[in-house]
Amino acid sequence: MSITALTDHRVTRRSLIAMAIASAAASSQLSRVLAAGGGYSEGYQVDEGGEYTFAASPAYASYNDSLYAFATGKDGSGYYATYDGKEWGAWQGYAAQPVKYQYQPTAVAYNDKLYAVYTGTDNHLYTASYDGSSWNDWTDFSGDYTYNAPAYTTTYGDNLYVYASTSDNAPYYQSFDGTTWSGWLPYDAAPALYGQPYAVDWGDHENVFYASPEGEVYWTRYDGTNWAPYKALAGDGSYSAVYAVGYAPEKKLYAYGTGTDGSAAYNVFDGSGWGGWTKYDGAPEVNYAPTAYVYDDVQYVVYTGKDNHGYQTTYDGSSWSDWEDLGGNYAYEPKQYSYDDSYNLSYTGADGYVYYRTYDGSGEASGGYDTPKPTPTPGY
Repeated sequence: MSITALTDHRVTRRSLIAMAIASAAASSQLSRVLAAGGGYSEGYQVDEGGEYTFAASPAYASYNDSLYAFATGKDGSGYYATYDGKEWGAWQGYAAQPVKYQYQPTAVAYNDKLYAVYTGTDNHLYTASYDGSSWNDWTDFSGDYTYNAPAYTTTYGDNLYVYASTSDNAPYYQSFDGTTWSGWLPYDAAPALYGQPYAVDWGDHENVFYASPEGEVYWTRYDGTNWAPYKALAGDGSYSAVYAVGYAPEKKLYAYGTGTDGSAAYNVFDGSGWGGWTKYDGAPEVNYAPTAYVYDDVQYVVYTGKDNHGYQTTYDGSSWSDWEDLGGNYAYEPKQYSYDDSYNLSYTGADGYVYYRTYDGSGEASGGYDTPKPTPTPGY
């Protein structure tokens, strides 16, 4: 998925002291700003001053030279906002939404359109597409199933793929060729799997990961013709969420897991087999799924801690860094993306607002802001 960044932002923001957020939010449009750390700029609110709050992680997709953010409101409404290379627009709702939504959305650009997918509170999956001028009506494409987790969308080859697990813990997928949906298809001899899957194009294959109710992480891959049998990743541990990223300098695939005991761990595929789960030394207790991104041949792995802080470790091909506390106000799983050759970290705060931070390796504010630069909020 081509995803894009937040540079050349030319809007001067005012800082908001963290202890005053609760009272100031009701009477002002002050920007919410979070402290820097980990080589990132301060955290800035998408749609600064906006009062919508959100109950899940955001999703991002680039389309027609703009960046689109998607979110699920605490009121069950779906929202999106756009970044044009200079500033974020306001959160917008959809003209018609068939049911209230839950969980995090997923989105992808494909064949000159932008596709978004939400899980409804009726446990059905809904999709709509945007052609650059308007959104079409939401379509229930659940088939004969219900779903109690978010889906995942991506592209592979010439098709769009949607992956999901049904309420009875069965994994399914379907593909779209720009004209026709395949309908939901099962995998041969798949184990019971649940939660949101994750997929990444690596090693000439589409690689798909799920966790099982028993805490195993399973992996299958598709070569454009056939799916390989599902395999449990080697190693000890019990995991509730998984993420993966290809690491070109080593020609290896890295999977990251969140242990049911709050541990953070990784597993490495060298092209022939998985090496086994390794728990990080000195890692904090973590929640939710991790996220990982490769920028300038360095892996950036970020988790949300059980203390609602963000935590990061990096890998340069020789060793893992010590864990760094990125500050508080993190909730749900973080997200990473790039835009205009910059790398960005985003998350929904414990306060319900969506934030982004741009990486410049120094911890100073970055991203082409006009002076005066925003003042970080102390201690928040």
